[in-house]
Amino acid sequence: VWMLADNSSSMMERRGDLAETAHSIAVASRHVQSLRLSFWAWSGAMLRVSRRSGDRPRSFSAARLWQTGGDPKDIWRLGRVSMGGTPDAHVMRWAVKAILAETRQGETPVILMMSDGSGVHDEDGKAVADHVKDARRKGIKVVGISMGEAVGQKYLERTYGNGNYIEWKGSIRQMA
Repeated sequence: VWMLADNSSSMMERRGDLAETAHSIAVASRHVQSLRLSFWAWSGAMLRVSRRSGDRPRSFSAARLWQTGGDPKDIWRLGRVSMGGTPDAHVMRWAVKAILAETRQGETPVILMMSDGSGVHDEDGKAVADHVKDARRKGIKVVGISMGEAVGQKYLERTYGNGNYIEWKGSIRQMA
């Protein structure tokens, strides 16, 4: 299970609650032997790319802050991770490929996409919903989790499908 947390600048006021909730989930997950869990922070490009190197600028960055077997206190590094935009479509496209590369035989990959925005299209013009459909075709379970009032029920249903999302409840603590 990958928890992918929006770390855009609009999440500044919610990062403490997000880290606290993720920390609690990580600690609780120790009691479930069959669960492999990772907590990621993602945003617009967190890393600078040298123009002289010929590299294309990155459309987003993701940092794994914790995974099963690690110290759950590492999740608190969220407060030190650079913030940027909300490139949801870019992140979902990457996550589909990356989680499959790490999935072991017999495991069902799960992505919990937590965002307070929609980051509508990637560089190929595909929306988050396109990547969610691709993920499901490949056997990945995807759940959208609204992290703010800007991501409403209509968007969640259109993007993740009926029953595959959690609506914003006013605060991260209420969501937990």
